[in-house]
Amino acid sequence: MVSASRRPEKILDAPASVAVVEAQEVQSQPVLSLAEHVRDLPGVDVSRTGLVQNNMVVRGFNNIFSGALLTLSDNRIAWVPSLRVNVYNFIPVTSDDIDRIEVVLGPGSALYGPNSANGVMHVITKSPLTSGGTSAQVGFGERSLRKVSVRHAGQASAELGYKISAEYYAGEDWESQDASDLNPRDFDVERRSAEVRVDYRPSDELQAIFSAGTNVGDHIELSGLGAGQIRGFGTNYAQARFNYKDWFGQVYRNWSSAGDTYLLATGIGIVDRSSLTVLQLQHDARLGARKRFTYGVDALFTRPDTEGTIYGENEDNDSIDEYGAYLQSETALIPELDLVLALRYDQHSRLDGEEISPRAGLVFKPEETQTFRLTYNRAFSTPTAINLYLDLTSRADPFQFGPRFSPVFAARDLGEFHPIDVRVQGTYTPTSDKGFSFRRGEAGRPQFRSPFVAMAGLPATTYIDMDSPIFTNVMWGIGRQAVIAGFAAETEAALTGQMVVAGMSEEDAFAQAQAAALAGTLGIVPEQLAGLTNSLMRLNTSGAFD
Repeated sequence: MVSASRRPEKILDAPASVAVVEAQEVQSQPVLSLAEHVRDLPGVDVSRTGLVQNNMVVRGFNNIFSGALLTLSDNRIAWVPSLRVNVYNFIPVTSDDIDRIEVVLGPGSALYGPNSANGVMHVITKSPLTSGGTSAQVGFGERSLRKVSVRHAGQASAELGYKISAEYYAGEDWESQDASDLNPRDFDVERRSAEVRVDYRPSDELQAIFSAGTNVGDHIELSGLGAGQIRGFGTNYAQARFNYKDWFGQVYRNWSSAGDTYLLATGIGIVDRSSLTVLQLQHDARLGARKRFTYGVDALFTRPDTEGTIYGENEDNDSIDEYGAYLQSETALIPELDLVLALRYDQHSRLDGEEISPRAGLVFKPEETQTFRLTYNRAFSTPTAINLYLDLTSRADPFQFGPRFSPVFAARDLGEFHPIDVRVQGTYTPTSDKGFSFRRGEAGRPQFRSPFVAMAGLPATTYIDMDSPIFTNVMWGIGRQAVIAGFAAETEAALTGQMVVAGMSEEDAFAQAQAAALAGTLGIVPEQLAGLTNSLMRLNTSGAFD
């Protein structure tokens, strides 16, 4: 295995607890998502949310739309670039192409850097130089499921091998409706993926690997902002890596295209043409027969591109650069006891200072098949682009101010009324790189935006001082007129309906009509309406509230 120390070693020699799923077991399980292959491993928690959707953790609590578990595919970070979310069925790999899956149950920041505090899952695929031939799989199942995959690997020469693989499946997800969805759900699931790889090995000391893959999927994906209708969401990658003696280096780029994806609760389309570019270099050196060093450097460049649909006003200032360096030493104190020490240094372009990740461990092997480990790790995770830059509408006009105030604007020729939407935002704002804060004017006073600025002949993007007495009067005046106008109109309509109820007095009918009108105007829920009706009845009887 290679995942615990980022170099080949036996599982029993690794300074961390590692579980492995071998190729034979992978091929014997016809699954739709990589998460299904590891769900039965110790320490692994998998939550299934659909036919192909899974959320997985090995440390901490599980959650939807999570990238807590660092997921690698042939040393490449495999999450969706700027969203940093693991969508396992987006990884373009077929079961026939997997050599093994390694899961590191402990934190891995000392070697892998930020965002590996919750463990590492590494999918390692077969080399075409050692696994030639053609294979195909066809499967059918419940939920109208049909699946086909094919892999072909061959050699152009003894030093040059190639591989081509592809997979397609389709089915119907379990149906579940949400009353808050603005649009109906499409439960059709589909996936189309393809991958190519070329291995060049002119000698035992030199190997170069070039690979590229693409995946396009359709399904419903849950998120912290509600469900999203994934339509034609594509993830792609290109990777070049080499091994020369004790050196390892690679460069790769992941990028995405959201297709026609949109949020079901708002109907707002999502654009995502983001990318992640990574450069890594590592060297493994020995000092005598008892000491070994592994050291290297990393650079990660995240470049979100959502045309304002996800990152809003932060769209032009939402890039993230991360740099890291690490050193690990392994010393054989005695034949049965190894000492492992590691230290990593990281910098993040949006965080002050630096992060230090130490690691120490003792690995005791009294017998060939026995290992005892005592380890210490300190790991960390950095904020995602969503944590920092998120800026989008979660609910459009949830209080229904538009229907109430738009007629007033139209009657007075004030242009379009801009309703009050509920927005979700990250901690970063263009006016402050210290976190979320109120916008402030020249005098340092907090400012806000109002849908009523048109009353003053100002643009909709105008910011107003929080304690502006003039605009406070403007807003109260508009609100008062709209409430009174709506209250009067709905009272008359409700009264007309209530008077036909047999056995109801005119006073009680009027009280219920007032309550219903006020509830309709202000959006009062039924429980509040009952109390309001009783209060209005007492008012009509006694002339004052109790």
